[in-house]
Amino acid sequence: LLAKDGEVFTGAIYGPGRSGDEPYRDALGARIQTLQLSQVRLEGSVTHEEAAQVYRAHQVFVNLSEPGMYDKTMFEAAASGCAVISANPESPFRHTEPTAESCARTLKQSLAEESGKDMAVAFENDLEKLGGRLVEEMKV
Repeated sequence: LLAKDGEVFTGAIYGPGRSGDEPYRDALGARIQTLQLSQVRLEGSVTHEEAAQVYRAHQVFVNLSEPGMYDKTMFEAAASGCAVISANPESPFRHTEPTAESCARTLKQSLAEESGKDMAVAFENDLEKLGGRLVEEMKV
């Protein structure tokens, strides 16, 4: 949808997936080729030591895990300076519905807001919100 709308972007999908996800990963790779999305790459696993470098190489991190899950990768990405988009409405990050249309719309908004900004300043503002939310979550 982003490419169809003329958006200029690159994307990378990291991770090996779970055991049994190979058919999905293969279908995803075939779909990327069919749509001629040369700017989108399927990458394999990343070591914990490499993760921060991968996050820093990108502006936006998208996590479409099921609602109710708090994935530590969102916090690692935010700590590395990425704007984070999450399908979890309870996360402290920007929310998207787990549909292609909603995700594309949210990505466009995030990229527009992040372009030309100092990422450290943008992250500093998000960190304050995140810290407050974490404190509230820990009050049990």
